[in-house]
Amino acid sequence: MTVPSRMLLLLFAVAQSRYVSADGAASGSAKKPHILYIIADDHGFHDCSFTGSDVHTPTIDRLRSQGIALEQHYVQKVCSPTRTAVMTGRYPHRNGMQTPFCGGAAEGLNLNETMMPEHMNAAGYTSHIVGKWHLGFTSWEHTPTFRGFSSFYGFYGCAQDYYWHGSKGALEFHYDKGVWIGGSRGPPWRSALLAQVHERIW
Repeated sequence: MTVPSRMLLLLFAVAQSRYVSADGAASGSAKKPHILYIIADDHGFHDCSFTGSDVHTPTIDRLRSQGIALEQHYVQKVCSPTRTAVMTGRYPHRNGMQTPFCGGAAEGLNLNETMMPEHMNAAGYTSHIVGKWHLGFTSWEHTPTFRGFSSFYGFYGCAQDYYWHGSKGALEFHYDKGVWIGGSRGPPWRSALLAQVHERIW
Protein backbone atom coordinates (compact mmCIF):
# COMPACT_ATOMS: atom_id res chain seq x y z
CA MET A 1 0.00 0.00 0.00
CA THR A 2 1.30 3.48 -0.82
CA VAL A 3 0.64 6.64 1.12
CA PRO A 4 0.09 9.68 -1.11
CA SER A 5 2.25 12.77 -0.84
CA ARG A 6 2.47 15.01 -3.85
CA MET A 7 4.25 17.66 -5.87
CA LEU A 8 2.43 19.72 -8.58
CA LEU A 9 4.05 21.95 -11.25
CA LEU A 10 2.11 24.64 -13.39
CA LEU A 11 3.42 23.47 -15.37
CA PHE A 12 2.22 22.23 -12.07
CA ALA A 13 4.27 19.25 -11.00
CA VAL A 14 2.84 16.90 -8.43
CA ALA A 15 4.90 14.41 -6.52
CA GLN A 16 3.33 11.73 -4.33
CA SER A 17 5.54 10.06 -1.79
CA ARG A 18 5.48 6.26 -1.74
CA TYR A 19 7.19 5.55 1.61
CA VAL A 20 8.95 2.40 0.57
CA SER A 21 11.60 1.04 2.92
CA ALA A 22 14.96 -0.40 1.89
CA ASP A 23 13.53 -3.94 1.84
CA GLY A 24 10.69 -2.83 -0.45
CA ALA A 25 7.97 -2.82 2.20
CA ALA A 26 5.62 0.12 2.58
CA SER A 27 6.68 2.28 5.49
CA GLY A 28 4.41 3.92 8.03
CA SER A 29 7.17 6.27 9.20
CA ALA A 30 7.17 10.06 9.20
CA LYS A 31 5.10 11.53 6.40
CA LYS A 32 6.92 13.25 3.58
CA PRO A 33 5.48 16.63 2.56
CA HIS A 34 3.31 17.25 -0.44
CA ILE A 35 5.14 19.50 -2.89
CA LEU A 36 3.28 22.00 -5.08
CA TYR A 37 5.58 23.79 -7.53
CA ILE A 38 4.04 26.58 -9.64
CA ILE A 39 5.57 28.35 -12.63
CA ALA A 40 3.45 31.22 -13.95
CA ASP A 41 4.70 32.75 -17.20
CA ASP A 42 4.75 36.52 -17.52
CA HIS A 43 3.57 37.01 -13.95
CA GLY A 44 4.98 40.28 -12.61
CA PHE A 45 6.36 40.60 -9.09
CA HIS A 46 3.71 43.19 -8.19
CA ASP A 47 0.85 41.11 -9.62
CA CYS A 48 0.11 39.49 -6.23
CA SER A 49 -1.53 41.11 -3.22
CA PHE A 50 1.22 39.90 -0.84
CA THR A 51 3.63 42.32 -2.56
CA GLY A 52 1.35 45.28 -1.86
CA SER A 53 -0.44 45.21 -5.20
CA ASP A 54 -4.11 46.07 -5.73
CA VAL A 55 -4.43 42.74 -7.57
CA HIS A 56 -6.45 40.36 -5.37
CA THR A 57 -4.76 36.92 -5.19
CA PRO A 58 -6.05 35.14 -2.05
CA THR A 59 -5.16 31.59 -3.12
CA ILE A 60 -1.58 32.46 -4.06
CA ASP A 61 -1.25 34.44 -0.82
CA ARG A 62 -2.47 31.46 1.20
CA LEU A 63 -0.10 29.05 -0.54
CA ARG A 64 2.78 31.43 0.17
CA SER A 65 1.87 31.82 3.85
CA GLN A 66 1.65 28.03 4.33
CA GLY A 67 4.78 27.16 2.36
CA ILE A 68 8.30 28.45 1.76
CA ALA A 69 8.66 31.85 0.08
CA LEU A 70 11.81 32.08 -2.07
CA GLU A 71 12.50 35.81 -2.13
CA GLN A 72 16.06 35.91 -3.50
CA HIS A 73 15.55 33.70 -6.54
CA TYR A 74 15.16 34.84 -10.11
CA VAL A 75 13.78 33.43 -13.36
CA GLN A 76 14.63 33.91 -17.01
CA LYS A 77 12.57 36.46 -18.92
CA VAL A 78 10.78 33.87 -21.05
CA CYS A 79 9.25 30.41 -20.73
CA SER A 80 11.51 27.63 -22.11
CA PRO A 81 14.69 28.92 -20.43
CA THR A 82 12.91 29.23 -17.07
CA ARG A 83 11.47 25.73 -17.33
CA THR A 84 14.87 24.36 -18.33
CA ALA A 85 16.53 25.91 -15.27
CA VAL A 86 13.81 24.64 -12.92
CA MET A 87 13.78 21.12 -14.33
CA THR A 88 17.56 20.62 -14.52
CA GLY A 89 19.00 22.94 -11.87
CA ARG A 90 21.35 24.33 -14.53
CA TYR A 91 21.61 27.62 -16.38
CA PRO A 92 19.69 27.20 -19.68
CA HIS A 93 22.67 28.25 -21.83
CA ARG A 94 24.52 25.14 -20.55
CA ASN A 95 22.19 22.96 -22.63
CA GLY A 96 21.26 25.27 -25.50
CA MET A 97 17.87 26.34 -24.13
CA GLN A 98 18.56 30.04 -23.56
CA THR A 99 15.91 31.16 -26.07
CA PRO A 100 12.26 30.08 -26.43
CA PHE A 101 10.97 28.16 -29.43
CA CYS A 102 7.46 28.08 -30.84
CA GLY A 103 5.32 26.38 -33.43
CA GLY A 104 6.67 23.11 -34.75
CA ALA A 105 10.33 23.95 -34.13
CA ALA A 106 12.42 20.78 -33.88
CA GLU A 107 13.91 21.77 -30.55
CA GLY A 108 13.77 20.44 -27.03
CA LEU A 109 15.69 19.82 -23.83
CA ASN A 110 18.49 17.31 -24.40
CA LEU A 111 17.45 13.76 -23.60
CA ASN A 112 20.67 13.21 -21.65
CA GLU A 113 19.58 15.74 -19.00
CA THR A 114 18.25 14.29 -15.74
CA MET A 115 15.12 16.21 -14.82
CA MET A 116 13.54 17.14 -11.49
CA PRO A 117 10.76 14.50 -11.60
CA GLU A 118 13.38 11.78 -12.07
CA HIS A 119 15.16 12.95 -8.91
CA MET A 120 11.82 13.18 -7.06
CA ASN A 121 10.87 9.66 -8.16
CA ALA A 122 14.21 8.34 -6.87
CA ALA A 123 13.43 9.98 -3.51
CA GLY A 124 10.14 8.06 -3.21
CA TYR A 125 7.71 10.42 -4.95
CA THR A 126 5.49 10.04 -8.00
CA SER A 127 5.40 13.16 -10.18
CA HIS A 128 2.57 14.61 -12.25
CA ILE A 129 2.37 17.75 -14.37
CA VAL A 130 -0.61 19.91 -15.27
CA GLY A 131 -0.45 22.90 -17.63
CA LYS A 132 2.25 24.05 -20.02
CA TRP A 133 5.26 21.89 -20.93
CA HIS A 134 7.28 23.83 -23.55
CA LEU A 135 10.44 21.74 -23.27
CA GLY A 136 10.10 19.96 -26.59
CA PHE A 137 7.92 17.48 -28.44
CA THR A 138 10.15 16.63 -31.40
CA SER A 139 9.72 12.99 -30.41
CA TRP A 140 7.60 11.25 -27.77
CA GLU A 141 10.81 10.83 -25.76
CA HIS A 142 10.88 14.63 -25.32
CA THR A 143 7.38 14.73 -23.76
CA PRO A 144 6.61 14.70 -20.01
CA THR A 145 5.62 11.07 -19.44
CA PHE A 146 8.90 9.95 -20.98
CA ARG A 147 10.89 12.36 -18.78
CA GLY A 148 9.88 11.22 -15.31
CA PHE A 149 6.26 12.31 -14.95
CA SER A 150 3.60 9.66 -14.40
CA SER A 151 0.93 11.78 -16.06
CA PHE A 152 0.56 15.01 -18.03
CA TYR A 153 -2.52 17.11 -18.77
CA GLY A 154 -2.06 20.29 -20.79
CA PHE A 155 -0.24 21.53 -23.87
CA TYR A 156 3.27 20.89 -25.20
CA GLY A 157 3.92 24.18 -27.00
CA CYS A 158 4.67 27.81 -26.23
CA ALA A 159 1.20 29.37 -26.18
CA GLN A 160 -2.43 28.43 -26.43
CA ASP A 161 -5.79 30.04 -26.93
CA TYR A 162 -7.62 30.12 -23.60
CA TYR A 163 -10.94 28.84 -24.94
CA TRP A 164 -10.42 26.60 -27.98
CA HIS A 165 -7.11 25.14 -26.74
CA GLY A 166 -5.03 25.65 -29.85
CA SER A 167 -2.17 27.63 -31.35
CA LYS A 168 -1.53 28.77 -34.90
CA GLY A 169 -4.71 27.11 -36.16
CA ALA A 170 -4.12 23.67 -34.63
CA LEU A 171 -5.73 22.09 -31.56
CA GLU A 172 -3.14 21.16 -28.95
CA PHE A 173 -4.32 19.74 -25.65
CA HIS A 174 -3.25 16.38 -24.27
CA TYR A 175 -3.85 13.85 -21.56
CA ASP A 176 -0.92 11.47 -21.31
CA LYS A 177 -0.48 8.65 -18.86
CA GLY A 178 2.50 6.36 -19.05
CA VAL A 179 3.16 5.78 -22.73
CA TRP A 180 -0.48 6.43 -23.68
CA ILE A 181 -0.74 9.73 -25.57
CA GLY A 182 -4.10 11.48 -25.53
CA GLY A 183 -5.73 13.64 -28.18
CA SER A 184 -6.76 17.27 -28.46
CA ARG A 185 -9.58 18.66 -26.36
CA GLY A 186 -12.09 21.44 -26.98
CA PRO A 187 -14.07 23.79 -24.65
CA PRO A 188 -14.69 24.61 -21.75
CA TRP A 189 -12.19 27.16 -20.47
CA ARG A 190 -8.66 25.78 -20.13
CA SER A 191 -8.28 26.85 -16.49
CA ALA A 192 -11.42 24.90 -15.53
CA LEU A 193 -10.10 21.73 -17.18
CA LEU A 194 -6.68 22.08 -15.52
CA ALA A 195 -8.28 22.69 -12.12
CA GLN A 196 -10.43 19.56 -12.42
CA VAL A 197 -7.42 17.37 -13.18
CA HIS A 198 -5.37 18.98 -10.41
CA GLU A 199 -8.12 18.22 -7.89
CA ARG A 200 -8.25 14.57 -8.98
CA ILE A 201 -4.47 14.20 -8.59
CA TRP A 202 -4.24 16.09 -5.31
